[in-house]
Amino acid sequence: MKIIHVVYTLIQHPETGHILMVKNRRGDSFDYSLPGGGVESSETLQQGAIREVEEETGYIIKPTGILAINEKILPEKKEHLLFITFHGSIIGGKETLTRPDEILAIEWVETSIASERMPYLPSVEALLRQQLPAPYLYEGER
Repeated sequence: MKIIHVVYTLIQHPETGHILMVKNRRGDSFDYSLPGGGVESSETLQQGAIREVEEETGYIIKPTGILAINEKILPEKKEHLLFITFHGSIIGGKETLTRPDEILAIEWVETSIASERMPYLPSVEALLRQQLPAPYLYEGER
């Protein structure tokens, strides 16, 4: 079974408290998610999160810890998906829709709306209330 790592980043607007989300193109349909995607073979989870947010939104971020880990097994595809949700803050860049073939829109939404759009996570409010995100520790290459 192939293990696939997928990273997302929960980013809260410092002034409004709204959550950064993207509207993903899915053929003739769409869905919403936090900015994120698959980790490339040459990068760490944290590097993947930084790259995906910049590719999808134009923002440069600093991940500050892990908020949630979800997994899904797809027996028919022989895939084991591991979803890691980071907490992060914007440290640069400018909101830019750089991938209109994949991302239809970039939106800042209220936490209640973000929770409704992501039923696979505990409520966004609960994630943000966690006193400390779990640390992310990279132990290097061996």
